[in-house]
Amino acid sequence: RGNYGIQSIPQRGRREMMTAREFAEFQNEYYEDRVKYEGYTGKLDPLYENPERYGDGTNWFDEMTRVAPVQKYDLSLFSANEKSSTSAIFGYFKQEGVVINTQTQLISLRLNQSYNVHKKVKVGFNLAPSYKLDDNARLDTEGVNDFFNKGMQASPLAVAYDENGEMPLLVNTPPMGNNINPVKKFKETKDDFKTLRLLANAYLDIEIIDDLTLSTNASTDMTWESRAYFQPGSLAINGVANGISTYYQALAWTSETNLTYQKEFLDDHKIEALAGFSAHKNQRESNELKGSPYSTDKIPYLSAATTITSGKSNFAEYAMLSYIGRLNYSFKGKY
Repeated sequence: RGNYGIQSIPQRGRREMMTAREFAEFQNEYYEDRVKYEGYTGKLDPLYENPERYGDGTNWFDEMTRVAPVQKYDLSLFSANEKSSTSAIFGYFKQEGVVINTQTQLISLRLNQSYNVHKKVKVGFNLAPSYKLDDNARLDTEGVNDFFNKGMQASPLAVAYDENGEMPLLVNTPPMGNNINPVKKFKETKDDFKTLRLLANAYLDIEIIDDLTLSTNASTDMTWESRAYFQPGSLAINGVANGISTYYQALAWTSETNLTYQKEFLDDHKIEALAGFSAHKNQRESNELKGSPYSTDKIPYLSAATTITSGKSNFAEYAMLSYIGRLNYSFKGKY
């Protein structure tokens, strides 16, 4: 089974961008206000004279976004008989972001197996490994100085690509401060995450004698993730590249065992008793290195950094053990 679609940012709610002509008119009005109210004696920048000569200019919102495809495919297998049942689902998902040069891919597998070893014994297990690739999908696109908001501040008189198809570094016009070309930032920044995750659990149910059942299960959640970040010197006014390499792993497991007794007697009486325990442990570890400058923009790895500027590592864990007991009595199912 598969499906394919496209996604885009709806027109409603989009930011309305100034055209080049409107921006030049705004600068004219700003200049006139400064002369009238601040006594400014300087001259209007020739770039903003005769605003009518400009058209739409560069719409930076459109330059940074796109119509992007989404695709998902699943392959399912099922088998069952009197003693066992099996199901396996293999999935592939790919979503290209509506922001240029961003995408996510996910490969997953779900395997479920159960066995009736005996009429009073049942075992089973479930496995769900997955592998995820995030290419620039986690770039900072929120806040005052994020990639996207800085792009909104670019001048519509500037261009994303020059006549040679090259991306200029700066896209500001006087009297604006320096503003790096947001299209260049999205296209040349490398911020890739690779995440491997495994969810698994196994269970065993035994009816020891009539009305007395032992149930036990164990589960785990394991994650390994790496990040490779690189901002080339071509994106910095000072020409200095910087990079980050991180590694993160987490392990959590839980084990539970319960002994349950249920008995009805004399028609109106029922007793339910439960005794058990639960154990849980969670462990996390991470490392991070930063490097700058780089000997070349062509090798986006810390091995090319001339200096490791900082590093840190963290480790944390906790564990919990619980004992459980419960006794219920009911009379005629009401009291």
